[in-house]
Amino acid sequence: MFPLGAPLLPGSTIRLQVFEPRYRAMISDLLADDAPELEFGVVLIERGHEVGGGDVRGDIGCRARILDLQSLPDGRYGLTVLGVKRVRVTEWLADDPYPRAHVEDWPDTPVPHGTVAANQPVGALVERITTLLTDMAEHGELPPAAVPPTAAALAARLADDVSLAVYQLAAYAPFGPADRARLLAVPGLSDRVVAFGEALDDVEAAAKFRRS
Repeated sequence: MFPLGAPLLPGSTIRLQVFEPRYRAMISDLLADDAPELEFGVVLIERGHEVGGGDVRGDIGCRARILDLQSLPDGRYGLTVLGVKRVRVTEWLADDPYPRAHVEDWPDTPVPHGTVAANQPVGALVERITTLLTDMAEHGELPPAAVPPTAAALAARLADDVSLAVYQLAAYAPFGPADRARLLAVPGLSDRVVAFGEALDDVEAAAKFRRS
């Protein structure tokens, strides 16, 4: 397991620098397994720091699949990982030689028929996010590079699977770690779409307050 200060969401990629001896040992063990896919778990640090241990960890996380691995001369590793599936920790084990846990995959609860139209939640969220990002960039609150040129361009970057697309959108939205962790912990798609809208409401309200 790799506790981080920000959650990893399914469908999102992050770059990691692995320099602590315990996590270098974890990567070495993964490489020794010679498995077809190299994966480990990522969970959010709720209190504490990424370096040194002694942190308090959440129990909801994501399987991280290594897409690219570079072994550096000083023993560090540079990783690019993809969030694959949401997981739930069922038991934490001893941290020796590195954080370990028993986990189970945690798919979304099934959506009742007719509750969420196939692409409706994604299309509405794409429009809101694009408008919000553009507005924040115009007020100097975001770099222009953070804004997709059009809503269609943002939509083209998303997976066809609605659940995965909503997770991917959370990575584009101007959310902090707490909002992303909250979305990861919502049991199913319908409630996640609602929570997503509420989080966007909060960001918009905060932006209006700053400018008033």
